[in-house]
Amino acid sequence: MRKIVCAVFFALVFFEVAAAGKKKVDVDLTRLPATLIYGEVFNMIVEPEKYEGKTIRIRGQFSVFEDERNPIKKRTFACVIMDATACCAQGMEFTLKGSPSYPSAYPQKNSVITLVGTYHQHDVNGYTCTELVDCEIE
Repeated sequence: MRKIVCAVFFALVFFEVAAAGKKKVDVDLTRLPATLIYGEVFNMIVEPEKYEGKTIRIRGQFSVFEDERNPIKKRTFACVIMDATACCAQGMEFTLKGSPSYPSAYPQKNSVITLVGTYHQHDVNGYTCTELVDCEIE
């Protein structure tokens, strides 16, 4: 019994030290199975007020969407998450911290990325849109 208690204590201390210096994460989607991640991202889209201002960690495929018709925001970046069977995808729009230039400060298209950012909702032409802002790529 004593060995188990010591092992648990060591594990807690180790993970606490490993997490030191990292941003506190409220919702870590990288630790969930694919089906639960898909469901949680769906919840984030349906009930954005529950996640507003929370720090989110997410992993998925880096995607870039170009829209020449939009003079304000011609380029949108997203982290696309597949479900367990890879038949369905949901994307989370994101903005990196600072003003990095594209493409030099971004990963290659379709590469797997892990992001940590703050969940934010805003209105676009009467529609509620959500995104992760002030993101860092881990």
